[in-house]
Amino acid sequence: MGPPKPEFNAQLRIAMLKELGLKLPKTEKKVNKNPFLLLGYGVNSYFEILEQLMKMFAFVAIFFIPVMAIYKSNH
Repeated sequence: MGPPKPEFNAQLRIAMLKELGLKLPKTEKKVNKNPFLLLGYGVNSYFEILEQLMKMFAFVAIFFIPVMAIYKSNH
C-alpha cells in the first residue's frame, strides 16, 4: 500500500496559494501530513493511549516469559 493520497481540496488550496504567491501556514502543513488533526484532540489522544497500551502489554509479556518458564519447571 503506499503513502496515502493527498486530499483534493488541500492540494487545490495549495495550488491556488502558490498561484497567488502566498505561503501555506505552518498549521495547515501539519494537517496535510496528519489528517487525524482535523478530527480533533479526542481521536488523537485515543490513538496515543492505544499505542502506549500496546507498548506496555508487549513489555509485560516479554518480561513475564522467563517467570512463566520458571513456574512451569517447578510445578
